[in-house]
Amino acid sequence: MPDPRVRPLGPPTDVPVYNCRVYVAPRNEAGVIVARAANLAEVAGLGESEREALQQIVALFKVKLAAFREAKQEIPWIDPVPPPEPGESERWIAVHL
Repeated sequence: MPDPRVRPLGPPTDVPVYNCRVYVAPRNEAGVIVARAANLAEVAGLGESEREALQQIVALFKVKLAAFREAKQEIPWIDPVPPPEPGESERWIAVHL
């Protein structure tokens, strides 16, 4: 007898997924954490926690990518990606539109 908690998957859908490379700076003097997308210009976030800063990054990254796709414009990726600044940590976030 099949497990009632398991549901079959539907047909695959075409959902674009992009890698957002993020550099996260240590907490500054004001207690704020700043994060910035390393591979797309003008995408940054800040917050009282890293999670909050990354949530802002993801939201802005989605908005920018959706606008480029809707306008049928090429996405202006930063390539090559510059290295992180001293003290910054690197994160990778898979972003689904």
